[in-house]
Amino acid sequence: MSTIVLMKAFEAVPARYELGMRLITFGEIDELRREIAAEIPANAKVLDIGCGTGALLPILVERGACVTAIDKSAEMVEQARERAAGENILDSVSINQNTAMEIDRLFPENEFDAIVLSLVMSELTSDEQRWLFDQCAKILKPDGVLLVADEFRPEGSFKRVAFSLIRFPLHLTAYLYTQIKGLVTPNPAWKIYYVIVELPLMLISFLVGQPLTAPLDEPRKFLPETFKVISATEFWGGALRLLKIQKADLG
Repeated sequence: MSTIVLMKAFEAVPARYELGMRLITFGEIDELRREIAAEIPANAKVLDIGCGTGALLPILVERGACVTAIDKSAEMVEQARERAAGENILDSVSINQNTAMEIDRLFPENEFDAIVLSLVMSELTSDEQRWLFDQCAKILKPDGVLLVADEFRPEGSFKRVAFSLIRFPLHLTAYLYTQIKGLVTPNPAWKIYYVIVELPLMLISFLVGQPLTAPLDEPRKFLPETFKVISATEFWGGALRLLKIQKADLG
């Protein structure tokens, strides 16, 4: 399955991002965000990497957090800023267009009490994941927490097959919903054109595109020794998880 076209579609249509996230997280995105906020220390200084449209920001500010949010998409950043303005929280948040791979030059060591990586790690290669963990270890305070929320590959053949059978149509539905804007036109000729020409091209693009994201393996396979998992909250039988991680005491 291709997720590169799915994520690009979400970035291109921020207004439909929330529905897309609801679909690819099996409807658990709201509960996931509440769980993330609950793990953030009160009045913490937080870095939200991959903030999307900024839906997590008001929840964090409610806990007294001062939040720095980054996202690689200019459209997402604009939407997040509009949300923050509407929620009157601009004094408590800073939202900028940057990628996760830039944090080494953006922030000093021991800067944050908490870092949130929500549906970010599964977009990265294994080398990029290791690099990002190393940088997070540097900019986190010694007692800081790293919160990783993402898709995980279930253990066991049966669970993996069931997960794939459910995941594929949800991702396809989310992708098509963000893309078939032309079908709402009142012009019958344009509707016919979209059904005959555009829709098949969208399906082909989704099916043959090179995947950009992949569910994560068990934490022991990708988490460096500098970190340890403190707790894990599972959603949808473990297909979606929130890991609370802290620096390991290697002394």
